[in-house]
Amino acid sequence: KRGEASRELLAYLVDRVRVGAGEEQVYGTQFETVDGHFVPSPIADEAHVDRRRREVGLEPLSEYRLQLEALTTASAGE
Repeated sequence: KRGEASRELLAYLVDRVRVGAGEEQVYGTQFETVDGHFVPSPIADEAHVDRRRREVGLEPLSEYRLQLEALTTASAGE
């Protein structure tokens, strides 16, 4: 609220802390790999995650997953 951090970074921090504490994340920023595929860690009220992501300036969850997969593919090719 004081403008000390961006909304996007705060969303990542909130999710990281919640996942680390064994709780469901809010914004769907934290993923794990399962059988070589990115899967989001459990998300609270997943049906509305894209609305929450939009409110903090993040892209839809499906787009974010594609970006993660593209980064991994690019890194594997190096």
